[in-house]
Amino acid sequence: MNTDIIIRDLVPEDAFELSALFRRCYGETYGSPIFYDEKALVELINNRELISAVATKGQQILGHVGITVRHQGSEVCETGNTVVDPKERGQGLLLRLGAALHELVQRNGYVGYLHYPTTAHEIMQRASVAYGGKETGVMLAYVPETTDTKLEVKQTGRLAATVAYQPLLPTSSREVILPERYRAVIASIYKKLNLDRRVTTPLPSLDLSLVSDETQLIENYNPQRGLLHIFVATECGHIASKVSALIKKYQPKIVHIDLPLDNPEIDVVIESLRKLGF
Repeated sequence: MNTDIIIRDLVPEDAFELSALFRRCYGETYGSPIFYDEKALVELINNRELISAVATKGQQILGHVGITVRHQGSEVCETGNTVVDPKERGQGLLLRLGAALHELVQRNGYVGYLHYPTTAHEIMQRASVAYGGKETGVMLAYVPETTDTKLEVKQTGRLAATVAYQPLLPTSSREVILPERYRAVIASIYKKLNLDRRVTTPLPSLDLSLVSDETQLIENYNPQRGLLHIFVATECGHIASKVSALIKKYQPKIVHIDLPLDNPEIDVVIESLRKLGF
């Protein structure tokens, strides 16, 4: 272990060195372009939308792992953007950053976190379950083959990523409305994670034409990954046309849609999306 390396919180003044680290690891191919924009990084850090731990030696940043705040008020955050300078790998730095991340998540009041180890990094997949983490799914073709990860053996084809949940404290109780088609698999995930979820059955709509069509879709397109991420912020049974328009606009390789499980029309939404090929 290199005792000259210090683990500390990320500060706005680190933006230049942080960008330099990502360039050393990925060239210009990293999937989150924000890490190449120093001005935008400063704003994210100041607004606490990016909360990170970094490994430093002198002024140079040699490693990074961060929290991304997707939804204000959420008890669970997402973590990732884990990078270690190629010259410092194999010395236990990733484990030190992982311990710092664990403490950082707790210090910021979260009860757990989600992270997405890619299938290119076996050590990260092992680490994701080493301390009680639970694998809950897989995102196929998540990382494009053009991403330069400085691996000795280059990958061919798009890479998958596992979805892992790391519990720290019990979550709050929630009432959820589960789509009939996926009720069993979602309920099994709740059980596996010991989440306190009470499944409710909504009253059927008398007239689906009365369901509001004023859906708010929050879109985020990542051109590096060819990934379109859509978050459905309001309940609605008629979103297929809007989703189709976004797909036509961006022509993505992959589309992810997050659906709220407090929507009484969730089955209508699911079936309309399946007609589009989901």
